[in-house]
Amino acid sequence: MKSLLCLTFLLCTINSSFAQISSNPAMGKMCNEVMPNDDQSELENSIKGRVKTMRYKEYDSTLVKKAMRKVLSGSGTWQFDVMGHITSGRQFDAKGTLAYSMDFKYEGKNLAASHIHDVKAFAKGVSHTIKYYANGRKFEDYVVDSFDGDVTRQVYQYDDNGFVVTKTYSNGQRELRHVDQVAEGDSVKSLANVHWSFPDVDENHLHLTEIAVDVYDNHHNHTESLAWGPDSVHTKHYKAAYDAARNNTVQEVCNDTGTTPLEKTVMKYDANGLCTKLIHYNRKVGNHLLTAKYDDHFNRLEQRYFINGKLNDRGTSFHAYEYDIKGNITKRTTYTLTHCSKVPRIMFEAVYEYDG
Repeated sequence: MKSLLCLTFLLCTINSSFAQISSNPAMGKMCNEVMPNDDQSELENSIKGRVKTMRYKEYDSTLVKKAMRKVLSGSGTWQFDVMGHITSGRQFDAKGTLAYSMDFKYEGKNLAASHIHDVKAFAKGVSHTIKYYANGRKFEDYVVDSFDGDVTRQVYQYDDNGFVVTKTYSNGQRELRHVDQVAEGDSVKSLANVHWSFPDVDENHLHLTEIAVDVYDNHHNHTESLAWGPDSVHTKHYKAAYDAARNNTVQEVCNDTGTTPLEKTVMKYDANGLCTKLIHYNRKVGNHLLTAKYDDHFNRLEQRYFINGKLNDRGTSFHAYEYDIKGNITKRTTYTLTHCSKVPRIMFEAVYEYDG
């Protein structure tokens, strides 16, 4: 059971990275300090035309008396403003009962606040407030999770080149006093000058739990990340490399000194900047390979997943699409492999209302 859970976690991690790389290949960096809408940006970016409302239904394929039947699993609606940003969302279960509600507020083009309400979890939810500098760069994320009472705060600082240094607050025991910027060759590096003290807190009575130091190249590609936790323990060390088109081609998780990769991911891209191959090397769990093909709308037609060279049914999927005249997906059918045979599993159907 433990190995199965590890495989599931790894597969989800790789798939998440694969989707990130494929969804926005032009960004060419590991992080983006000014996300217009942190949770729903992928949906917003996929919409074509001035959509006012999207209504959708999702179905599962269920085997009933040796025949595959389409069974409703959920439905929902998304509302958009004239800028194309989501203003609200509602998700319903198979019986049509409201399960989640989501509402978003903006300051111009920037997301200023959101609230996700879980109707079935004793009316609890997550409230997210975002503040910005006058130049539009993100200054603060403040999240209150009423499910477990957790409160987190991230504060972003930038140097003259627009590179970001992130401070993350929660119920820790440390505070960052000062940050210095130094130049190293063609890169700009943020060095933390740290003074630890108790029981110093910020104005929200939260303690710093992590200091992140980021390194960028002259093209604003995020090439390295380091982080320290309580008691100055080195917690993270990531490295990345890019090709001439600013596609992220290599990511490494390194040891404390940054000399020995503990994990490594290599990506290959097509002429459109879409990731067609992702190879993940891990000394403990072996090598994992994902390959992908896309249609003319840049949506993924297939994903094949290999573990140590052997095709894995659980990580392999295929997709078929139908589009409306604007190029938005009206129907998507997802197939999985079962004993090397393609079987329909999930169906998505959508109807769009356009503004003008």
